[in-house]
This record gives sequence, C-alpha cells and structure tokens, in this order.
Amino acid sequence: MLVLLAAGVLGALAQRASPRWSPAREPIDFGALILVTAAVAFFMFALREAVEQNFWTYPSILLSIAVAGVHRPVRRYLDRAYPARAPIVASLACLVLSSLAIRTTAAFPLAMIGALLAIDSYLVRKPATPSTLVAALGFGSAIGFLGAFDLGTLSAIAVLLVLPPMFLSETAVPLESPPAPRRALYPGILMAMPLAAFAITSSYALSLRLQVQGDLLSMTAAAMFVLGPTLAVVVDRALPRLSPTIVRFGGLGLAVASAGLVLASVGTVPTTLALLGLFASLSLAALAGLREFASPGGEAHHALATAIVFLPLIVLFFRLPPIVYSLTIAPLPLAVEYVLYTPTALIAAAALVLVAVGWVRSRGRRVGKDYPGEAHGGPGGP
Repeated sequence: MLVLLAAGVLGALAQRASPRWSPAREPIDFGALILVTAAVAFFMFALREAVEQNFWTYPSILLSIAVAGVHRPVRRYLDRAYPARAPIVASLACLVLSSLAIRTTAAFPLAMIGALLAIDSYLVRKPATPSTLVAALGFGSAIGFLGAFDLGTLSAIAVLLVLPPMFLSETAVPLESPPAPRRALYPGILMAMPLAAFAITSSYALSLRLQVQGDLLSMTAAAMFVLGPTLAVVVDRALPRLSPTIVRFGGLGLAVASAGLVLASVGTVPTTLALLGLFASLSLAALAGLREFASPGGEAHHALATAIVFLPLIVLFFRLPPIVYSLTIAPLPLAVEYVLYTPTALIAAAALVLVAVGWVRSRGRRVGKDYPGEAHGGPGGP
C-alpha cells in the first residue's frame, strides 16, 4: 500500500509537468502486429539456438548488441536503392540472416541486424500505435520461445514476415527525424521489463512456489509473454483514459506490489495469478511510457528497437546462476546473492528505480524551457 501511495504521489507531481493529453483511442494495426511478431519470433529462435549451445556462444550474443545500430545505415541504403520496395527486401534479408543465425551461432549478430532492419523499414513508412508494438513484442517472444524448429513452423512465420510489406502502399520513405530526437532508452527499458518473464524458466524459487518444473515452467513463461500485454491492452481500453504519466507510475507501483504477492504466495494458482498481475502491470507501464514518448513527436519504433536489444541481456542475466558472478567478478555479499536467486525481487527493485528515474525526468522537463532556441542575441542577433 505504501508503494502504491508513493507511486500515486509521484505520478500526480509528474503530471503537473507533463503536456496535456488527448483521450483519443488508438487502433490496432494488424499489419505491423503481424510483421513485428514474426520478426521478433525469428530473432527469439536464433537467440534460443545460441544460448542452448554453451558458454562459448555468449560472446557472439554480446557482439550482436554492439552492432545493433548497423541496421539504420543499411535501412537508409535500401531506401535509396529500392524506394518503394525496401520493406519487402528488408523482410527477406531478415529471413535469410535469421536462418543463417539458427544454422550457426557465430552469425547471431546478423539475426539482430535483420530483425531490426525489417521492423524499422516497415514502421518508418507506416508507424504503429503503442498498443500494437507492446502486444507484438510479447507475442513474438512467446512464439520464438516455445515454437518448434520444424519446417512447418518456420515456413508459417516466414510467410507472416513477408506478407505485410507486400500490402504496404508503394510510397517512398518519409523524411528523417529531426537532428536531436527524443532519447528512446527509458521507454525502451520499460518495454523490455515484461520480457523478464523469461526468469520463470530458470528460477528454482519460482519453481517451488509454482510447484511445477520442466516444460510447465516454459509454458508459464510463454503465457506471461502473451497474457501480460493482452491484459494491459484490455485494461487500457476498458478504463477511462488517464494521462500516460499517471498510468506509468501506477503500473510500476502495481508491479512492485504484485512482486510482493509473488514472494508471499505458495501454490500453482495463487502464484500464477500474482505473476500475471506483475507482468500485466509492467506491460501497462510500458504501454503508457511508449505512448508518452510518442505523443510529442517521438518515434515509437526506436523504443521497440531498444527493447529488442535488451532482450539478449535479460536472457543471459537470468540464465546464468548467481554463483557465476561471485566466481568471475567478485565474491558477492549473502544478501545480494539472495536477491539474485529471487528474480521477482530484482524486478521490483528495477521498477522502483524506473519510478525514481521517471520522476527525475519529469522534473527536468518541468524546469526546462518550452520554447525553441534562438541565435545568440535574440531575433536580431548574429
């Protein structure tokens, strides 16, 4: 209750510094939903193949994060070479590069570039709503996490990846964003937070509380990938439209409270419901943060790209046992090791940090000037 009260107070204070919000409802763009879901699914297939090999494949995963930004100059080149058909070419490139990464883990960085290239090339021409992007990220993660490596599954996803660009109107790419666009790191981290459901598959503490193990843990994690964003979108559409700032703080506060319920729950049904509340709250906060980022002119697909870049880090972090950090970095205090063995406590701590950072950012916008800069000396200056 104290966490929810504190989040409400911070949200009210931040709302005073936020721009007025229009209560218009957002549509679901099914073309973007299908394409982003398929691209993320292929990337997740490649990530699964890389992490299931051995520790020697992890450097290629880290390398993919370092070279993720290569997709933007490649996309600009495709826009110049194929002004009208660049999204189709990008989707085919994503298909080829992801298949190569599944075949050999040394090519995993190419899967990262291909997924971001296909998504960026489509969304720069036809931007999607925040609800569409949050849902597509969760759906694609679930399909790539549980999907089988067989011809039927991969062929179906390949068709879904190429189909939306074929129905896209043949228009040239719009002009690039302003030289100093809004930074997408904070909303990108918010979008990546629900992907922490991957921790369910490797947490002994959650296995004991859920009283399940093995494939049932994987199915539970995949269910959170799907049900969390779905429930967040349903709640967002059912409730009266509030300011994104209020919803973001409220979602993070509910996530902290739900994490506490998970720690106090024992049994399959209570723990599953508490986990659903946790990841639905995180998805609601991500939806509000992305809407807040996109409303003044920010490009939502930049935040989506940031979330995809964080996905391998989340998988590696929760997959490695905490003893590895003590053996390779430095001996950790007992309290820190206990927290590392309890992923819901880590998620709650991260949510609290995001609340604090969001409040600081809102204060920074409040004290900053809200008029365009002029040359030195004013209108008549040099």
